[in-house]
Amino acid sequence: MSVLEIIFTIFGVLVGLFLLWVLIGFLAYLFSLRRGGLAGKLVNKQFMKEIESYKIDYSWWKTVPSKEVEIKAGEETLVGTVLEKSGSNKVGICVHGYYGNFKDLNPWAKILYEENFNVIALDLRAHGKSSGQKVSMGYFDKDDIVLWINKAIEMFGEDCQIVLFGESMGGATILMTSELKLPKNVKCVIADSAYSNAYQAFEYIIEKRGFLPAFLFLPVANFFSKVFADCDLKKASPIDSVKKSSLPILFLHGLDDKFVPAYMSRDMFDVSNKEICSLYLTKGAGHIKSYAKDPEGYKKVMMSFIEKWLS
Repeated sequence: MSVLEIIFTIFGVLVGLFLLWVLIGFLAYLFSLRRGGLAGKLVNKQFMKEIESYKIDYSWWKTVPSKEVEIKAGEETLVGTVLEKSGSNKVGICVHGYYGNFKDLNPWAKILYEENFNVIALDLRAHGKSSGQKVSMGYFDKDDIVLWINKAIEMFGEDCQIVLFGESMGGATILMTSELKLPKNVKCVIADSAYSNAYQAFEYIIEKRGFLPAFLFLPVANFFSKVFADCDLKKASPIDSVKKSSLPILFLHGLDDKFVPAYMSRDMFDVSNKEICSLYLTKGAGHIKSYAKDPEGYKKVMMSFIEKWLS
């Protein structure tokens, strides 16, 4: 083989490896950041296997009067399920996690509803009955929450008092919302098992559970997210929002969380205004399983925090 042939062979191999690298990165984007992606199917399959351990009861939604409400967010139509309490001006806006839907919010919606709250349980864009194809890990959803806040005020009056609750990606979403200019009606934020940064959360999952090195393929997946979804995962950064937020925030997390590590909530609490923010960690609890581990203790902490900030 001549020197020129060797050079062309090496060049061909390098081009092939580069194209394979790009292809895997693109597939990783489709796998994890598009509606109906394989990641969502795998997450939901595992979630349903463990549904009893979360103490989630989907049938509860059929036992309470509810109605669907729609709002427009640009080209998207977003859907929320509303539970009304006659005569109450308290409103809980509840936000689900990664590839979930409003029904997953059963334990927390039930707590609020039984405490005389009107509840709006959302389907985020690209989830449930809401439209959209791009999963932005809260990056765009944070602005959608503002629209839901305005809708809550429209529905329940100018004097309504609003609590934002979110679990996992929903928690990250409302934390990012908390830095925005919001109506005075929003009194506090409760985030259960939220990540501090979406890019770092994916790094953690890939390193712990994946078979591909995160440093090789995550940057390419993020590149495609920026190109096709106009979303930079590094900018989906609740920790940066918490630094700027003036709202009281309760961070909840299970110490045995293998999906979103508890140190992420600790890190966010460390940069928050500790005069108005609180951190509650549950021993032996996995991802969004703090309530299931200790329902009464969890409810007590949650409601004590809320009552502190509602007039």
